[in-house]
Amino acid sequence: MRYVLIFSLIIVLIISCNNSYEHVIKYENLQTDLTFFQDKKNKLNEIQNEFLRYLSTYGQNPEIKTSVDLLNDNRYTFSRAFSELAKFNNEVIKLKDDKDKLFKAIDDICRSIQQKVDMQKHLRDSINTLVKPDINIARKTKWDYYLTAIEIDSRILNFSNSTVKYVSFDYILKKNDTVFFKIPCEVELPIEKKLQRDFIFDDKEHTQIYKNLKSFGLPFYSADYQVKKIVFENGNTLAINEEYYSDKQYTSPSKLAGECPYLKESDLLLSRFRQLQAQVDAVINEASPTMNSFLKWYFNY
Repeated sequence: MRYVLIFSLIIVLIISCNNSYEHVIKYENLQTDLTFFQDKKNKLNEIQNEFLRYLSTYGQNPEIKTSVDLLNDNRYTFSRAFSELAKFNNEVIKLKDDKDKLFKAIDDICRSIQQKVDMQKHLRDSINTLVKPDINIARKTKWDYYLTAIEIDSRILNFSNSTVKYVSFDYILKKNDTVFFKIPCEVELPIEKKLQRDFIFDDKEHTQIYKNLKSFGLPFYSADYQVKKIVFENGNTLAINEEYYSDKQYTSPSKLAGECPYLKESDLLLSRFRQLQAQVDAVINEASPTMNSFLKWYFNY
């Protein structure tokens, strides 16, 4: 009877030694224990399997050792870790799913805006090759004998194959390669190849433009320009959309983070992101310190 009892204890010890569920989680034993769980995945829930996947990154993630040492110091077995994680399973998976969907929605809208920005940039460059406003001289003058004004003596060149009925554009004045201000202009006369045109800005009806021109310094003989709209005699129209003018660039990152340079803080997607982030923070803070590193990894913190 005594031999049977001893044999039974030996069998229990052997089973226990081969049962990684009851092993205290140790960094040096990870490879062996993770191998044990390879064929147990279908018996674990999603968050438990994600915990094993987290541990399996120990070769690439230097934070794993610190996390595992904390689990070891608190005598966490795999069974205890799985039990603690099971309490979070449904809530955490739903939050992760909501977060991934939201990040995908933010990425989709940001890529869509970037496409429009790229198209507008191409149009801005193209439309400038069709009509070119050119300054002969900008100088102070008198207008109607009593109004002090600034005259911009210009010629408008038409490089397209059609007569231009209407064109609007900005003269762009720069100082040290920085935009100082823009002068909005428009011409509602037919332009076949070239048109001489004076733009007059007095100190009464165009007070701000007049002040800007005066402070810029007179006379001057050139400026950058941006054509905004062209209406051709055949009825065709080209127009840029100022809403999609930007020097920003967005490409989808390898790991989505819910960031988009085109969205404003008041945007509903970013508002939802902040709400979701608060929920994620609450779950992480509610978990024991030993699980914080894993949950942050899981939520792509």
